[in-house]
Amino acid sequence: MNTAYFNLSFGIYVLLKTWFLSGGDGPDFVQFYVADLLALPVILTWTVNLISQIKKRAVKLSFLQILFAVVYTSVVMEYWAPRWSVYATGDLLDSLMYLIGGLSFYVAQGYYGHLMVSSSINKGDH
Repeated sequence: MNTAYFNLSFGIYVLLKTWFLSGGDGPDFVQFYVADLLALPVILTWTVNLISQIKKRAVKLSFLQILFAVVYTSVVMEYWAPRWSVYATGDLLDSLMYLIGGLSFYVAQGYYGHLMVSSSINKGDH
C-alpha cells in the first residue's frame, strides 16, 4: 500500500491506540472519536488493495459501496456489539465519525485513487 492517506490514517490510529493503552490521557474528542474517524479510511484502503490484488487491476469503491460500509460498521459496532459485550457502548457520534471517515475516503479516492493501490497492480482500469 503506497498511499500517504492510508499511512497517515493508520499511523495516527496506531499512535493513539498505543498512547491510550499505555495509560495516556487526552481530550475527550480525541480519546473517544478520532479512532472511529480513522477506522473506515484504514479498512476501506485495505479492502481496495485486497480486491485489486484479487482482480489483478486497480479498483475504486463506488459511493454506494462506501455508504454500505458506513452503515454496516455503524450497525455492527454501535448496535450489535453493545448487546454482546460489556466493553462496547453504542454512540451515535461514533456513527457520525464513520460517515465522515467514509466520505473522506471517497473524496481521497477521487483525488488520489491512482495512489491508493499497490504499484504492482496495473493502473489502467479503474
